[in-house]
Amino acid sequence: MRSSFNLKRGGLFYSLTLTEGVSSNTIRPENNIIVSLNGIIKYPCCAYEIVGSRIIFAEVPRAGSTFVGFSYIGSDADVIAATVVPPIEAGDRLDIEGEEFSREVALIESSNSLITFEYTGSVKGRNADAISEITSGQITNAVLTNPGDGYTDRPNVDVISSSGFDGKLKALMGITRIDVKTSGVGYTAPVVAIDNVVPDDFTPPVGGPINGGFDVLAGEGPSGEAGGGGGITPGTIAITQDPVNVTVNQGQTAAFTVVSTVTNDQTMNYQWQKKEYGTQTWSNIIGANQATYNTNAAQQADDGDEYRVAITAAGATPVYSLSAILSVQTGATVISNFTPNLIFDDI
Repeated sequence: MRSSFNLKRGGLFYSLTLTEGVSSNTIRPENNIIVSLNGIIKYPCCAYEIVGSRIIFAEVPRAGSTFVGFSYIGSDADVIAATVVPPIEAGDRLDIEGEEFSREVALIESSNSLITFEYTGSVKGRNADAISEITSGQITNAVLTNPGDGYTDRPNVDVISSSGFDGKLKALMGITRIDVKTSGVGYTAPVVAIDNVVPDDFTPPVGGPINGGFDVLAGEGPSGEAGGGGGITPGTIAITQDPVNVTVNQGQTAAFTVVSTVTNDQTMNYQWQKKEYGTQTWSNIIGANQATYNTNAAQQADDGDEYRVAITAAGATPVYSLSAILSVQTGATVISNFTPNLIFDDI
């Protein structure tokens, strides 16, 4: 009596095998054949196992038993070759387009979202787009349609066309415009420091550049303006009367006045400044932009404060006036131009 038998089909040995080059611990030959012994279907792996072209039964079949087997043979039409991408798991590292370093996955939120640990590397420029303007087959201008983000260096620009050739574009980076917020006074060759940290609520300026983009203090200007050839005639500001010291009672206002001229007949601009008593800092007075400045009602704390004015004009070097002191009388009324008999009269 024996329990092992050869499988034959059409007189030839029949073997259930995996496709060449495929290995698997889960695909078992006995799971791909239905075995019936004496009309009873046998349970695979427990009642029998397949080894190559042999079937080995767990129990010895009795003599004269009837064996029937049904197997499935796959064809190329039943099989699709595919590369299975392993799932992303916590601890994996991701390379994200436009970023200098990879990120580490911290948490898988769902089938299509995840959280990474904080990224501290730099972000490379990405997603900028532009379209060209063409005249007679030549590129005459390029219009930026999407500025992108993350650019820290000037990028290379590719001109893609199915017909044209040899066109080249250069990307410009940096500040495109600076507007003067407060003109100040006395500058000769200032250095402008640029803070490259832009707040999230930053709104770019609108309208045209101040003075048409020309440095009027340096004599620049559009063609046809004063000075000829696009310049402004240099001039000199002269102060003919400086502001003088003023004494007022508490609650009164004080007026400081300057008289000045400029030799090139340009408009003079005034900016009054104040230095509080005991300090060394001059501060611009908002709205004080005339030849005469009227203070607010004087208080005791204003006593000893100094006032001066800065004067500017296109094409001329800015100048400061001499300072004037404000004195504030408190606790008494000041009477000027009187004689004792006006108060002490025996009659």
